[in-house]
Amino acid sequence: MPGKKGVEDYPSRDKAVVFLEVPSVEAAINAIGRDRILRFEPAREGERPAWAVLHDPEGHSVLLLEARGAPKLHESAFFSNPQPRL
Repeated sequence: MPGKKGVEDYPSRDKAVVFLEVPSVEAAINAIGRDRILRFEPAREGERPAWAVLHDPEGHSVLLLEARGAPKLHESAFFSNPQPRL
C-alpha cells in the first residue's frame, strides 16, 4: 500500500534485521560505499531522521538510522582507528 504511513514499498527480504544508530548517515554511506546501499532517504525536518539500508557480507539487512540532534561528522571521524598513545 504505497503512501500508507508505516508501510514500506520494498520486499520483506530487504527489511532491516539490524538497526544501527550513527552520527551521520551520509558519512557512513561515503565510508561504506554508495554501491552497497540498497536505499537511502534523507532526513525530513521535524518528521524523521535520515536512514539507509544495506546488506552485510552475510546478506543480513542493516538499517543505518541517523541519531537525532547528533553533530555531523566527517567520514574519517566516523570510521576512525585511533592509534594508542605512547
